[in-house]
Amino acid sequence: MDSLKAHWAYLLNCSQSLILDHGYWTSEGEKDPKDIVMVRLSSLLLKSLDQIGSCRALRICILADNFLTTIEALMACTHLVKLDLKGNQIIQLPDASYWSHLKELQLLYLHDNNISTWNNIKGLSGCLNLTALTLYDTPLSLKKNFRHCLVNSIWSLKALDNFVISDEEIIQNWSLPFQFKAMKQHFCVNLYPSTKLNSFETEMKAVYKIISEINRIQAIYSPTLIIQRWIRGHLIRKSLGLCSTKKHKASVKPFINHSSENEQEPSQSQKTKKEDTDDNHDLPKEKNTEIKRLHVNLNTLMQTIYPEVLLKIAETFDSQQDIEVPYNTPECRSLKSEVQISTFDQGTTKYWL
Repeated sequence: MDSLKAHWAYLLNCSQSLILDHGYWTSEGEKDPKDIVMVRLSSLLLKSLDQIGSCRALRICILADNFLTTIEALMACTHLVKLDLKGNQIIQLPDASYWSHLKELQLLYLHDNNISTWNNIKGLSGCLNLTALTLYDTPLSLKKNFRHCLVNSIWSLKALDNFVISDEEIIQNWSLPFQFKAMKQHFCVNLYPSTKLNSFETEMKAVYKIISEINRIQAIYSPTLIIQRWIRGHLIRKSLGLCSTKKHKASVKPFINHSSENEQEPSQSQKTKKEDTDDNHDLPKEKNTEIKRLHVNLNTLMQTIYPEVLLKIAETFDSQQDIEVPYNTPECRSLKSEVQISTFDQGTTKYWL
């Protein structure tokens, strides 16, 4: 015990001078903690974050490989986009009200910590825009149904532990073809790339690159997004008049001309017929041909896509009467089903998808 206290005496607090020494500003001039946009405090034997709350403009915070146990001081940094807490001594995370203040946070790294139970991290459900999360190399990641509980609790989450979340993980007991299977190679994404001492602009570009790659993978390998994209495109073309199903047919009976052969001016009945026919055929031939081609292409797409995927989605929609607000993406998570999820610590809990 005495040796532990002796080692603890060597640990540092996050002082203002330490922040100024490892902070980054977007403009030259007077160095003020409230204008810091990025701070690197990795491997500095930190045990607390007392003064970090003074960095109100902080967007990227790197605190990897320290001895931190609590992170409540970061609540004041409401503009955080990336938070790296890898390799610390964190056991319990703050509650949902804490994370609700971090409305811009998208990347959160918590791997290689001491988090062991679901109750330790359930507050993350209050982080409304969290896109990617890492929890590998923690006792919690070894639990059964670890991924299933996480992806159905944090609605905005798109990637977990270097794999983009598939539709198969969201909807319980839904078996998809190999192309859409969960945790396959094509769902892999590097959420924690090794970086050197980069500038703030380079770090922000890396953040946007990761998010862009996650969105690209989901757009290709999510059957829900694919079908919604086709339907949305069809509705847009229909609203523009390119997918009208009404056929323009002339309803005027054939006109018999009883006038003399030498008559040059058309009769009044002939003029009326011509006007009615022109109203019914106001579209040019090129547009009529394009409409037919679009219908053929749409029918071909609906016949050639995975029949079992369409059938499963149709059955899901037929069996559900209510559809709640979509989650996890603005487009995805639009199917509602009540599933039974075995939690890590107790019994069975109901989750609404």
